[in-house]
Amino acid sequence: MFERFTEQARRLIFFARYEAAQLGSPSIDTEHLLLGLLREGKGRASTLLASRGLSFAALRVEVEGLALRVEGASMPTTVDIPLSGAARRVLELALEEGSVPPHGVVETAHVLLGLVRETEGIAGRILRAHGLEADAVRDALGGWLEPPRGERMSLDAHTVIREATASDLETILRHRRLMYEDMGQGDEDALDAMIEACRGPLARWLEDGVYRGWLVERDGAVVAGGGLFITFVLPIVADPQPRRAHILNVYTERTHRRQGIARGLMEWMVLWCRHRGFQAVTLETSDDGRALYEELGFRPTRQMRLDFPPPQRARDAPES
Repeated sequence: MFERFTEQARRLIFFARYEAAQLGSPSIDTEHLLLGLLREGKGRASTLLASRGLSFAALRVEVEGLALRVEGASMPTTVDIPLSGAARRVLELALEEGSVPPHGVVETAHVLLGLVRETEGIAGRILRAHGLEADAVRDALGGWLEPPRGERMSLDAHTVIREATASDLETILRHRRLMYEDMGQGDEDALDAMIEACRGPLARWLEDGVYRGWLVERDGAVVAGGGLFITFVLPIVADPQPRRAHILNVYTERTHRRQGIARGLMEWMVLWCRHRGFQAVTLETSDDGRALYEELGFRPTRQMRLDFPPPQRARDAPES
C-alpha cells in the first residue's frame, strides 16, 4: 500500500504507530494517524492545521479524552501494531486523493483529506468539530490540489485524456450531435436546432466550470469525449452535499470503439468526482453503453420523469 507514499507521509504512519503504542492501543486508529501527522510537523497538512490553531499538544488532549486509553498499558515500540479498519479506509482514501494528476504520490495533505472524509473515526469527528470538512480542506489547500486546466493523463503510449477548454466548444457540440444521430433521435432540422440551443449555454458553462469536459486524443487527433454537468440542489439525508454531478456527452468516434477508450474516459470522470467529494454521479444511457456502465458500478435508480406534450400551435390553442 505504501509504495506511493512520500517520505513525509511514511513518517506520519511511523509516528502514528508510536502514538498507538504510547496510548496502549491494540491497533493504529484514525486518531493516531492525526497525531502522527502533527508530530511529523512538515508539509501542507501540518501548516493548515497550525493556521487553524490546532497544535499537537491541544489535539493530543482531545484524543486522550475521546480514545480508549489503558493506564500503564503502553506497548513496546518494537511490537507490530495493525491498522484498524477505519485507519485503513483513511489510507485508501489518501491513495485515491493522491492518484489524480498532477500528484501521483500520497502526501500528508492527502492523508488529511482521508481523515476528514472517513466518517466513523475519532480523528474525523475532531477535525469536523473544528470546521475542517473535506470542502474546507480543499479550499484551504487551494490550487495545489486542483489539476491545472489542460492537464493530460496517458491511457497508453499514443492516447491521452485532456481537459476541454472553451476553444473545444465546436468539438463537444459535434460529439453531442453524433451521439444523438447514433441513437436515431431527431431529423436534421431537430438536431440543428438542438445544437444551436446548446451553443450559448455550453460556452458559458465551460468558462465558469458548471460544465467540465474531457477529450481523448490519439496521436494528436480527438477520438472521444465526455463531460460533467454540476448542479446545485438542496441536500438530502443520503447526500448532505448541496451539489450533484451528471455525466453526459460520452461519445467515441466509430473507428475507435471497442478499444477501451470509453472505459478509460469514464473511469477518469468517476475518479474526478470521487476526488472532489461527490457522494454519487448519475448519467443517462443508450443500449450500447449500458453494459459498460453496469460494469463500472452504475445501477438504475428510483428517479421518475413526466414528459409534457408539445405545445399546441396557436390555431389549436383553447380560448382563454
